[in-house]
Amino acid sequence: MAYSALDVAKYIVNYANNNHEGITHLQLQKILYYAQATFLVDHDKELFEEPIRAWKHGPVIRDVYTRYASWASLSISEIRKPNEKISKNDCSVLERVVDIFICNTGWKLVEMTHKDLPWLEVYNGGKGKNNEITQQRISDYYKLPENKGKLNGIYG
Repeated sequence: MAYSALDVAKYIVNYANNNHEGITHLQLQKILYYAQATFLVDHDKELFEEPIRAWKHGPVIRDVYTRYASWASLSISEIRKPNEKISKNDCSVLERVVDIFICNTGWKLVEMTHKDLPWLEVYNGGKGKNNEITQQRISDYYKLPENKGKLNGIYG
């Protein structure tokens, strides 16, 4: 069963605030994208059902954008009670994804997602702005042996 993207985002924000120096809205969007890709590739399941859209600055989940956009480039300081909706196993996977990607600035994460075909092909120089980057497209791309390392933050 998939979670809501907002529940996953809240978990990531809490984890980043408790274990790192926080997280910006831009980082959150890109880490959600990589988390979804990780679940699709490594666990053959979706993490959340909401569509990921191709926006100018990379992949975006609209509900999460609406919720956290007011933080702009500031670290999201919202602290909430631990989310018990997400299983312990899934939390472990999320924490690993955050730990891998949080060391990158939001703009570095934008640059990384812009190099990858799921966003690049859908956005198509702006012609596909707002179009969905399908789970199938994400899964197919990151399952390729030459791309799987990207889910571990390995970009050349």
